[in-house]
Amino acid sequence: MSAHLARRAGELCVRRRRFRGVSSLIEQHLYGSHGTHALLSLTLAEGRVVVAVAPWSQLTAVTVAAFEAAELVHVWAAPDTPPAEIALPWDIIGFDSTDLGGGRWEFLVNCSDVEFCWRSTWPVAAAEQRHAEPGAAADPAS
Repeated sequence: MSAHLARRAGELCVRRRRFRGVSSLIEQHLYGSHGTHALLSLTLAEGRVVVAVAPWSQLTAVTVAAFEAAELVHVWAAPDTPPAEIALPWDIIGFDSTDLGGGRWEFLVNCSDVEFCWRSTWPVAAAEQRHAEPGAAADPAS
């Protein structure tokens, strides 16, 4: 893999170029072999980032990951995107992870019109099953 450097808001993020179809370590950790995923939520708190992701094929099969000792590197949004199109869930184009050594990692989640980059420890992930919204069609796999 070759390294690609990205500069946003005066910060330097290291991105690893991946061949199409090869998942990053964080994608493997959170998604397994469950296909393309949506970012359902991203919560920023002091020293913590929490993401909730789910496969597009089953948005109720949610995985929540907590990234501790987090430092936000940058947040970027496409300036020409209408606010109405920024509503969640977002399609995850790529979720990259780079080992910085010393137990620290850099994570970059790209959702086309929005991108977040932070440094933290490796996340603790937990799967949770959400119930369908009232009035939504039942999931035949349930």
